Amino acid sequence: MEDGHRWQEAAFNSNPLTNFTSNLFFAATTLTSIGYGIDAPESLVGRVFCLVYLFFGIPLYLITIADMAKFCTELMNRTYTEIIKYKYRVKRRYKRWKSGRIRRESMKVGQVIIAGGEDEVAEFLWTHLEHAQFVEVPFLLVIGILLLYIGLSSWIISWVENWNMTDGFYFVMMSVLTIGFGDLVPRNEIFAVPILFIILAGLVLTTTCVDVVGAYYIDRLHFFGRRLDDDPLSWLKEVQQRRIEAMKKEAMRKLFETVTALHHIRLTAFKQLTQNYDDHLRSKAPDPPRHLVASHATADSVMLRWSAPIYVDEGKRYWYTITYKPRTPQRRNNVVAVDFINKDRYLVTGLKSFTLYEFSVYVTTRYGQSVPIKVQEYTEPCTVPQSVRIDAISDETATISWRAPKMNNGPESYIIQFVQEPAPQFVYWNKYRVGSSTRFTLTDLHADTRYIICVTAEHNHGLAAMSKSMRFRTKKWWGDEDSTCLRIPGTSHRLSIASAISTLTALR
Repeated sequence: MEDGHRWQEAAFNSNPLTNFTSNLFFAATTLTSIGYGIDAPESLVGRVFCLVYLFFGIPLYLITIADMAKFCTELMNRTYTEIIKYKYRVKRRYKRWKSGRIRRESMKVGQVIIAGGEDEVAEFLWTHLEHAQFVEVPFLLVIGILLLYIGLSSWIISWVENWNMTDGFYFVMMSVLTIGFGDLVPRNEIFAVPILFIILAGLVLTTTCVDVVGAYYIDRLHFFGRRLDDDPLSWLKEVQQRRIEAMKKEAMRKLFETVTALHHIRLTAFKQLTQNYDDHLRSKAPDPPRHLVASHATADSVMLRWSAPIYVDEGKRYWYTITYKPRTPQRRNNVVAVDFINKDRYLVTGLKSFTLYEFSVYVTTRYGQSVPIKVQEYTEPCTVPQSVRIDAISDETATISWRAPKMNNGPESYIIQFVQEPAPQFVYWNKYRVGSSTRFTLTDLHADTRYIICVTAEHNHGLAAMSKSMRFRTKKWWGDEDSTCLRIPGTSHRLSIASAISTLTALR
């Protein structure tokens, strides 16, 4: 039986190069990846040609069969929809005939939508939701069509090849599923081409059924055994819910734009009114003070100096007002005001150490206050020498003095560090240990040279933070000093009397 069912090469494939039917059958079964194995290229040229042919042919075959399956899917859906529409017409006419009504209903039968749409279909369904019918091709109908085709094809092939029904069904299934064992192949050369078209049609129908089943039932197969939502219009509700949320957002945006426009109109009017009032007051407000300078900063105080305003209508009948606050990242900083100041300087005390403050000075009259002038200054840390200053400068010397830190950590000694500008790295600075003295004179300096200097306190815990740096320039020559200079015996250096007294006092 097996030998009788095999391919008879002498009858069907005796001359492959001249037999068009056998070549067509070989090319088609190779392209569809069935490959019965009854024939194969033997030469190198034939094998290379088959590889190139399959490399380009299989993608084109897959695209073509997918398009044909899509067309068959749409045809199947449309046919099933037309059947439902015809069924609805017959049922409606029967009900109208039975009830005796002649007037037609307002609903159109054509408004039956196939499932699978997006926003446009959702918009239509939401508008005609009461009269819409959700259509999906039944799974059993799809399988039934496929089995019917396989059964009909099996009967035709078994009749043509003189096989029994079982062999015909086996051959069709192996061909449609692209397995192709090769134990059963067509022998009738006359009907080889019709059998080939039956196989290709079976491949298209199988792909169509897979497409239909995957489109409508893949979720049910994936969630098999779980609780499923039987509402077929759940996707429509989700789309409509998204549209409602988008409409809400658009409405809120327009409401916000309206409120913002009204607020802008009111704010513009309020600003205009405030500006007119400020212009009225500014026309009578006094001029602000000038040249505000913050100096002599210590750990808890800062000295402010300024100049009187150029012109005030009230003459001498005005006073100064000082406000200050710390410039910290805190949201709320308390502003302290000091009023009724009659001098052009003021020592602000009670400040926090190592904090940046902003000082504002106003001129106040009976008509109001002037525009403030502002300055910012840091207070020094409480553990560093305070109020470092230059007492005397000559062409070769400079006398520096300072005060002890506000908070001592034990017995302290001081170190003076200085260098010429531009300053190099800190490790290259010159250092002098001056003990517990708070005054020292630097000697052997270069004339007409800029220096930078600072003082550090040293205690039993190590070095504290450095004081504020001071910058100064030495005199060009000793004659620039207002006082008389002395010549140090045995050297070419000259020292002013004030510097000599300062040096002797420090050494004592």
